Amino acid sequence: MDKILLAVITAILGTHGLATVRNWYVTYPWIDNPLHVAGGIFIGLLFYYLFFVRHRVFAMTSFLPVITLGLGFVALFGVLWEFYEFFLDVWFFHAHPLLGEPGYILFDTLKDLMNDLIGGFLALIACRYAASRGAVQNKR
Repeated sequence: MDKILLAVITAILGTHGLATVRNWYVTYPWIDNPLHVAGGIFIGLLFYYLFFVRHRVFAMTSFLPVITLGLGFVALFGVLWEFYEFFLDVWFFHAHPLLGEPGYILFDTLKDLMNDLIGGFLALIACRYAASRGAVQNKR
């Protein structure tokens, strides 16, 4: 699972770096959607790895607590990422003033958070399926 996490984050950061340098977020605004889904997948996998594989903080019992805690973990990182994006837009790129943001930013933020949660949900379902098939081994 370590290699999967490394591959996913490398792909996300590489694509994000290219998109930033080549201005793809302006020329191809849809690129933000798959990157947020991929980010949600990464955070969902990270949640499962940290709390079920690496440290066994939780027992894999009912799926509802796993989904609830996992999506909360994904949402936390999604909100932190949106603060990061807002900080860059206001203070680095000067895309809009601090208190006079256009309305589309609110829609974009909610869309990004939904994409994060979709990716996280898919990752948690995949992890649950892999665990039920015995494909994921605990580190301890």
